[in-house]
Amino acid sequence: MRRYPRLVALLGPALVLALGCAPSPVDGEEIERQLLEADRAFLQASIDDGLDGWMSFFTADAVRVNFEGGTAVGLDEIRETDAPLFEPGGIRLRWEPAAAVVFAGGREGLTRGPYMLIRPVEDGEPEVLGRGQYLSLWRWEDGRFKVYLDTGAPDPPETRLLD
Repeated sequence: MRRYPRLVALLGPALVLALGCAPSPVDGEEIERQLLEADRAFLQASIDDGLDGWMSFFTADAVRVNFEGGTAVGLDEIRETDAPLFEPGGIRLRWEPAAAVVFAGGREGLTRGPYMLIRPVEDGEPEVLGRGQYLSLWRWEDGRFKVYLDTGAPDPPETRLLD
């Protein structure tokens, strides 16, 4: 009877490898690069394809947390909440990922960076209506990274010390 535990100990790793259950090594730097690329592709899809491009980067169970209050849960609520960002002549959201972090296992991570809310102007530079920082949580799903939580907060107002 004592042989079976030893046999399992000897054959266990081989069985795991044979069944394809062994964890693969995670190249954190490569996955960070993929997250940054995914975030930039998210912005480009939003510019090129509007609301449909924006929505194509969210998981079905995604959550959008608005700093002013309110949370949109799921694709239908996110679409309804964010539709005004894509109306002709309306406010636009632009961002640039500054950093990515990979979570253990390499199937999830985050991106963060600055964002701007702008209003396009026909002949000139867009009007900047607000600036802040965003945070997006990503999960590997359907063969690519998708956002499952997105939020941001405005930069604090400038303050001056009294003389």
